[in-house]
Amino acid sequence: MKKSLLFLIFLLSMATQSHAQYHDNVWTFGYTCIPGDSSRFGGTNLYFDNGEGPRGEYVCRDIRFQGNHTASISDEDGNLLFMFNGCTLNDANNEIVEGNELLIDNDSSFEETWWCIDGYNNPQNSVFITDPYNDNRIYLLHGDIIGLNEEPYLLSDSFYVSTISYGPDISSRVEERQIIVPDTVSIAGISAVKHANGQDWWVITKNQNDNIYHIILIDESGPHLEHSQEIGMLEYITSNGNTTKINRQGDLFATFDPFIGLELLSFDRGTGLFEEYHFEPSWVNASSEITADVEFSPSGDFLYIALTNELIQLNLTGPKTEILESMNIVGIYDGFFDPFPTNFHQMQNTPNGKIYMSMRNSSKFLHVIQSPNEEGEACDFRQHDVELPTVNARAMPYFPNYRLGADSKLLANEDLSYVNNQLKLYPNPANDIVVVKSGQLISMVYIYDMNGREIMVTHDLKIDISGLDTGVYFVRGITKRGVVLVEKLVIAR
Repeated sequence: MKKSLLFLIFLLSMATQSHAQYHDNVWTFGYTCIPGDSSRFGGTNLYFDNGEGPRGEYVCRDIRFQGNHTASISDEDGNLLFMFNGCTLNDANNEIVEGNELLIDNDSSFEETWWCIDGYNNPQNSVFITDPYNDNRIYLLHGDIIGLNEEPYLLSDSFYVSTISYGPDISSRVEERQIIVPDTVSIAGISAVKHANGQDWWVITKNQNDNIYHIILIDESGPHLEHSQEIGMLEYITSNGNTTKINRQGDLFATFDPFIGLELLSFDRGTGLFEEYHFEPSWVNASSEITADVEFSPSGDFLYIALTNELIQLNLTGPKTEILESMNIVGIYDGFFDPFPTNFHQMQNTPNGKIYMSMRNSSKFLHVIQSPNEEGEACDFRQHDVELPTVNARAMPYFPNYRLGADSKLLANEDLSYVNNQLKLYPNPANDIVVVKSGQLISMVYIYDMNGREIMVTHDLKIDISGLDTGVYFVRGITKRGVVLVEKLVIAR
């Protein structure tokens, strides 16, 4: 039986790698075009032509990527399907997709008059994942932005999953949008990685003001919040626009905040849980580094950190305790203007084995790390190396490693871990009493309404809910080792 399972996993891995899955083939940038004037403004499609390229194309379209936000998805053969600026979803013909109004609340003038016109300003905060079990369905996982008149001024009060139907015989349509994380998540950066079975997906987003990570599983039942995990030595973390990344191998996660420091967390693709945690306090002048970005080399041997005027390379092959000793400054801003300073900003691995970087101001150029798997200056960082047909306004898309295959070693303990890391509610739907059960020891239980408001806190596992109104709630159980398990509760009378 074990040999048969391993053989099946091997076949899954080979099938994944043999079918190219060029979902990251087309990157979308630019402003609204001025008809007849393609000299500087307008849209840009950047094609990697199935691992080669890049090839830039001028496109006249209405959708704007004037903030930090751009996302796109191509089919398995590399043909563009959809593009998204955080607020507006367009198809490959540059038409707004039916049902687009479901993607945003449109409940504030802040959204109406700014973000929805120009695109959201939450960098790398959305990702497209094709449904592993339905060829005519794509999931868009995304945050939002709410403007406030007081600190923190900007926040994302929930994390969403929107379901998009498409296909050769049906019209593209946004079917629904659901809150999948009813919490104040970071406005910048999400990470996605394939499950160890090579088919399902994990999507990770972090809370804005603490060290809780929400891990979403996309499997045969669709997207759902599998568990939330509190991990790390920091009790209060304010994400200030830095992004998060997981390496191409799917086993190491990184985030860097110039005000806080560097966090490295090992990740298990089988269980969907973080394991080892390593922290390095910030060594940079945070007052001059409002945001920063991180990216792994394709090999996973190096981590790059983009500050305003410096590009740092860290060697990850040695002990984590010696990581800062391996630091190389592989790039210093050369003072180039276009017509504004082209300081360093967001990064992303490309299908052809390089790392591209956007500018902190609008520019027609991208910086490029030509050989990111090489150490020190051999990585060959070239500033303003790729010229786009039109101006890009700081944006850089986020793409996971769509080509990652299965991992038989991580699947060995998956079944046991799955049982232990679930929260069970009995009965559900419930009336007056609900019982909380889990394979782990639960130390605290929280109940939240659909708006994310805390309704109840208790140590008891048999809970009197007779005072709560009928409706849908979220129950959060915190285990003795800090894992946060979440389950939906329906109260019906």
